[in-house]
Amino acid sequence: MLEKLQKTDTELDANTIATNENKKRLFDANNEYSSVKSKLEALRNITERYDGYGNSIKRVMEQKDNTPGIIGVVADIIHVDKKYETAIETALGYAMQNIVTASEEDAKRAIYYLKNNNHGRATFLPITSIRSNPLHEKGVEDCIGFVGFGSSLVQYDEKYSEIIKYLLSRTVVSEDMDSAVAIAKKYSYKFKVVTLDG
Repeated sequence: MLEKLQKTDTELDANTIATNENKKRLFDANNEYSSVKSKLEALRNITERYDGYGNSIKRVMEQKDNTPGIIGVVADIIHVDKKYETAIETALGYAMQNIVTASEEDAKRAIYYLKNNNHGRATFLPITSIRSNPLHEKGVEDCIGFVGFGSSLVQYDEKYSEIIKYLLSRTVVSEDMDSAVAIAKKYSYKFKVVTLDG
């Protein structure tokens, strides 16, 4: 009887150990499931957020959390008043999808990633190397229908100043088509002119 009791006790200990191991496996599996679910949700959010963007842009943005030097696309770093949205979107065009990086090295890493994985191409704008070429023509502000320079109609963090000026300082926004044509002609089409309507 004592022998039977010891055998049962040993079996009980073995079952307890097995149960604890199974609980640990279940706990680990739940943690892994939660982690994978979170990553999947994050990827879905990125995919939805960058819906309509090129495949290469989506692929780089998926790597953003793992690559600190990737800041985002131009659309992520600017804020535009509703009344200027159409004009700025028209002025920027595909440049809205250009990827802003902290440095040239960050851009190179992203380019290698795209190249090595056959994900296509993208345009990168490293903060450390982009320099603007401002408009020097005098009297533009005095033209009839002049609304503003593109770079002055958007809000952005000062650290992106050169990038925004590079993209928009040679763009003039005018009230309407007639004033746009008049401004462009007066300055011999030396810069881009867009209307509030785009």
